[in-house]
Amino acid sequence: AEKAYNAARTVDYGDVIEVGDFVLEFYNAGHIPGSMVTVVNVDGLRIAFTGDINVMENKLVEKADLKSIGKVDVLIMEATYGTSTHPPRRVSEERLIAIIEEVVDAGGTVLVPAFSIARGQEIMMVLAEKDLGVPVAIDGMIRDVTEIMLENKKYLKRPELLAKAYREFKIVRGWKDRNQVWKKPGVIIASAGMLKGGPSLYYLKKLGDNPKNAIVLVSFQAPGSPGRRLIEEGKMPDSEELVKARVEWLDFSSHADQKGLLEIVKMLKPSKLIIVHSELDVAHQFASKVKSEIDDIDVTVAHNNAEYVVEV
Repeated sequence: AEKAYNAARTVDYGDVIEVGDFVLEFYNAGHIPGSMVTVVNVDGLRIAFTGDINVMENKLVEKADLKSIGKVDVLIMEATYGTSTHPPRRVSEERLIAIIEEVVDAGGTVLVPAFSIARGQEIMMVLAEKDLGVPVAIDGMIRDVTEIMLENKKYLKRPELLAKAYREFKIVRGWKDRNQVWKKPGVIIASAGMLKGGPSLYYLKKLGDNPKNAIVLVSFQAPGSPGRRLIEEGKMPDSEELVKARVEWLDFSSHADQKGLLEIVKMLKPSKLIIVHSELDVAHQFASKVKSEIDDIDVTVAHNNAEYVVEV
C-alpha cells in the first residue's frame, strides 16, 4: 500500500501529462468532486474513459465538461442508467423540501440516509439554500468528507453554500449528541446511504416506529441491501418488524440517464463505443438505442476479462 501511495501522482482538471508513449488528458466528469474523464492519446488515437459521469445540473459539482474534451475516436463509457430517465434535479429538491415541511410541521423528524461522498453534501446544500428554519443534524462520515471537500473548494460548484450548511447545521460529534438530535422535530442527514450500518441505522431504529416520522432515501439501493428491503417490504433491517414511519425514495442520482448518455456520445462523436458498468440487459438495450439514433458507430457491450483490439 505504501509503494502504491508513493507512486501515485495527483492531477487536476485540464492537466495533460506524458507517460511513456501515452499522453493523458483529464477533464471534469461531473459525478462527484474530483471525478474525471481520462483521455488517452496513443498512435494517433484519442481513447476516452468516462468512469462514472453525469451531465445533470446540481448544486455540488459542475456537470461533465464535454466541450473541453472534444472529439474522440473510441469512447469507453458507463451505462448504469442506460434505460432510465431521471427527473430534473429541481423536481427532486422540491419534493424533498415538501416532505420535510409536512413532517416537521406535524411534529415529526425526517431521517435522510445518504452516501458519505457527494450525496450527503448535496442534500446539505439543498436544505441550506432553502433556510427552512428547522434543526438539521449531520452525522457519520458525511461530516468528515464535508471537511475534506471544504479544503478542496476548486472542485465544488458552490463552495460557499456547502460552507454555510456546515456552519449552520448541527454537527454530531459523539453519542451524547446522537442520543439527543432524534428526540425533537427536525432533519437528520446521516450515513450510510443504504442503511447497511453507521448512524443512519441507529436513527432508523429510533425513528421507524413512529408514524409521525419519515425516512427519505436519496441514494441508490442495491438489491439485498437494508434500504432496498425497506422500500420493497417496509421492514426493519434483520427483522420482520414493520416500519411505521413514512418511507420515501427520491432520485438524486449522480450518473447520467439514457438521455444524458446519448448526449455524451453525440458530443464526443466516437467511431467506436464500448459500454461498461451496466447490467447486461440494460447495456444491450442502450447499445440498440445508440445505433438507432447515431449513424456510422460501432457499439460493443464489454464483458469481464475480454480483450478488445482497436484498429489504428
